[in-house]
Amino acid sequence: QHVQSPKVLIALVLLVGWMEPPIASQHPEFNFFELFCGKQEVSRVMHEAGYRTASYDREKDAKAQDFLSAPGFLLALWVVAKMPVNSLGLLAPDCSSWGIPARGSSGRNFINSAGQVFSAWVRSANVMVSRLAC
Repeated sequence: QHVQSPKVLIALVLLVGWMEPPIASQHPEFNFFELFCGKQEVSRVMHEAGYRTASYDREKDAKAQDFLSAPGFLLALWVVAKMPVNSLGLLAPDCSSWGIPARGSSGRNFINSAGQVFSAWVRSANVMVSRLAC
């Protein structure tokens, strides 16, 4: 069975791989990436353990590190593309709309996993999950 990726996604991955923004010359390759880092506690511990860390969260930079925006998504892809083999990554997305306590407000259930898509909160969680799945 073949997995078919959208041509746009393939083009984005190639473009991100060819990008060399100014930060590339300032930092070595990262071997630990914490996506949705919040207070960056795990990144701090990993840095103290000798890892070259990259921390990413909308709380750090609402424009450049918003995973739901095109520039923010591309930045995350760029960091991952520049990581060497055997690197570590920690993904901790907001899962508040997926839990059992949120079923009443999100409309998610076993039959309708997308939930109430007219709700911005649920829609953004769906986009986040779809981007993490690629």
